[in-house]
Amino acid sequence: MGRGGKTLSMGRSRVTVARPARSRRKGRLTWLLAVSLGILPAAGATYCDAAVSMAGMPHLVHQIQATSFGDLATVDVRVRGFHAASDYLRTRFSVPRFVFLLPMRYFVEVNPEAFARQAPADGLCAIVAHELVHVRQMSRGNRIRILGFVRMLSRSYTTKLERATDREAIRRGYGRGLIAYRRWLYANIPAASVAAKRRDYLMPEEIVAAMQ
Repeated sequence: MGRGGKTLSMGRSRVTVARPARSRRKGRLTWLLAVSLGILPAAGATYCDAAVSMAGMPHLVHQIQATSFGDLATVDVRVRGFHAASDYLRTRFSVPRFVFLLPMRYFVEVNPEAFARQAPADGLCAIVAHELVHVRQMSRGNRIRILGFVRMLSRSYTTKLERATDREAIRRGYGRGLIAYRRWLYANIPAASVAAKRRDYLMPEEIVAAMQ
């Protein structure tokens, strides 16, 4: 635990690298070299701030981006607020920049009610990681790929995408925080919304299984 309650597990002894599937020796060495050069993110390199606040969210997002998402190093990610009854964080892209063919900008939107309801700090950090996975999904490829996210209007596609996004956040070391967040979430959204959240996102017991 560092000063101000910030934990940065970047030390060589605390960063774990997931082993690739068994294949030819050359393939394994190439994969390990890519991780060491920062071409691929090293799973387990995480960041969190125990004193996170709404005002501190831009700093938190950028620190998690720098620590756990080296593949987003050149992507413009901003933070802005929104209000909703059953959502506390979400990801959007700049529509004007999309339409006028300007360099893309992405937003992690934060509902300030999360702080009024005392969302757990490690849970917020984990959900920021989840949202940055969405940024990664949208920022790879051309603008036509972004339009593909309109498919999220389909319930089956939403479930598939969100669960895959959870698994990627877990792979990057945020599984325990996701468990804390989901347990808090179920108690802080309308009862009618809980079933949909359980359907679309990994539940705590599923996260535990995915971490093993």
